[in-house]
Amino acid sequence: MDKALTIIKKNLLSIICSVAALLAMIALLYPLSGMRTKFKADLADRAKNFTRAQSLLREARFLPIVEPGAEPEPLNRFPTDQVITAGKAARDTVHNQSDQLLLDAIALNQAGHDLLYSPDILPNPGDHVFDYRSAYLDAVQKQLPAALGGVMPPNADEINRRITELHQTEVENKIIKIGQTELNRVELENDFAELKAKLPDQLRRESAMKNKLYIDPTALSVNAIMTNVDQKPTPADVWYAQFSLWIQKDVASSIIAANNNVPNSNIQNDAIKRLVQLRVPGDVNVYVQSPGATPPPDDPNATDPRDFTKSPTGRVCNDLYDVVQCTLVVEADQRQIPLILRELQRDKLTSVLGIEISPIDAGADDAQGFMYGVAPVVRLSITLESLFMRKWTLPLMPEEVKTELHIAPPAPAQ
Repeated sequence: MDKALTIIKKNLLSIICSVAALLAMIALLYPLSGMRTKFKADLADRAKNFTRAQSLLREARFLPIVEPGAEPEPLNRFPTDQVITAGKAARDTVHNQSDQLLLDAIALNQAGHDLLYSPDILPNPGDHVFDYRSAYLDAVQKQLPAALGGVMPPNADEINRRITELHQTEVENKIIKIGQTELNRVELENDFAELKAKLPDQLRRESAMKNKLYIDPTALSVNAIMTNVDQKPTPADVWYAQFSLWIQKDVASSIIAANNNVPNSNIQNDAIKRLVQLRVPGDVNVYVQSPGATPPPDDPNATDPRDFTKSPTGRVCNDLYDVVQCTLVVEADQRQIPLILRELQRDKLTSVLGIEISPIDAGADDAQGFMYGVAPVVRLSITLESLFMRKWTLPLMPEEVKTELHIAPPAPAQ
């Protein structure tokens, strides 16, 4: 025992170091294994950050682009306070320009879209719906066709009335009588027969030369509820009638502008010679809605949803604007198609989605009295898409319309 203690005393330091080393190895394998894993993860993150920092240091930098279409200018030195200040100013300028652009779009969109009858008829017309109905029917059935300069070729009744008037002036008023004997009736009747044969074409030509457009009696869309005197229109009915009228007025202004672009404007010279149909739904179906629409694929953070099953643009109603579509069918000078498409979109938030061009039956049109002149004429079926900014339309919408558009009520005040 004494020999063992002597050996231990002589090698005590070595024994202590060996035990410490053994304990350290045990601790490394078990208690410190979690720390080692965390250390490795931290080291990997630091390596990623280093790589990212190196990439940022080597990345090309450019001055802010503040002019549309301008080429980016390289930033050849580290941004100074002056450069940073200029960048912030440029950012603020673009932001202000964006805000102003939105305000300009709203002002452009609202211009010309006045309410009929009274500026406060919407959103709650009350018993004034009957007064509004009268104003609406007058606008869509009389004022709008008159603004277009629209007529139809002289019909049989009009021609017969003119024949009777002409017979009175060219025959009856020129009869020479001796007693009861009419000396010159036969000659006058023979001359009148020739005038009578030419009169229909003459009247149609006169109409084509002094008017600006043929317009079919059913060309414009008239809200059916507004024509039903036995039914009281609801606030939503008033809204949809007004909305349809706004759209038709926009299209009418484009037709007028296209026809005023030609010299000596009349049906035979004008770009658009006949308005066959302008179809605008008179209810919620006027809107292009898609509750399941998704943001544009190139900008997942955008608030402007798209649904490309609805149209080539993919635009649908959202918090910023409502999307509406209508169909326009006209017979027009084939050479003026670019002018017509341009005018339909000029100074409006309107796009031409599609156009179908088909030949017309000239013989059938001639038989109906349509005189288009010498220009090659085709039938155009045009699909139009227009945007209406909610900034100005929302305060006018009745609650029923807001519900149909899935517009959530404002959050209660805190």
